[in-house]
Formats: sequence, structure tokens, C-alpha cells
Amino acid sequence: MSWKAEIRQQMASMNSRASHIPRLEEDLVQRRHDELKHAQDIREHWERKLVIANDLYLELSAAMLQLEQREKELLK
Repeated sequence: MSWKAEIRQQMASMNSRASHIPRLEEDLVQRRHDELKHAQDIREHWERKLVIANDLYLELSAAMLQLEQREKELLK
């Protein structure tokens, strides 16, 4: 009789632990999803910064060309 009660208790304990496993897996999946989203946000942020830096470089290059052309005209 006592071993039956012990087995029931162990089975109940195992069932309660098993019911937590899917929730833990869902938590892990959600955490990984959040990490991926964060990494994508960071990547998009730096890609926007790169576009801005490239645009500024092009503007600076154009201004430098104009300045060089003016200097050549002034020397003539």
C-alpha cells in the first residue's frame, strides 16, 4: 500500500515537472525571438548611419571639387 502511494506521488511530481517544460521552451523561443529582433534593429540603425555618412562624403567630395575648380580659375 505504501509503495503505491509513493509511486503515485512520484508520478504526480513527474507530471508537474513535465507541464513546466513546454512553458520553458516557449520562454526560450520568445527570448531568442527578442534577441533576433534587437540584433535586426541594431543592424538597421547602423545601416541608416552608413547611408548618412556616405551622403555626407559625397557632398564633401562635390564641394572639394568645386573649390579646386575655383582655385584653378582664380590662378588663370
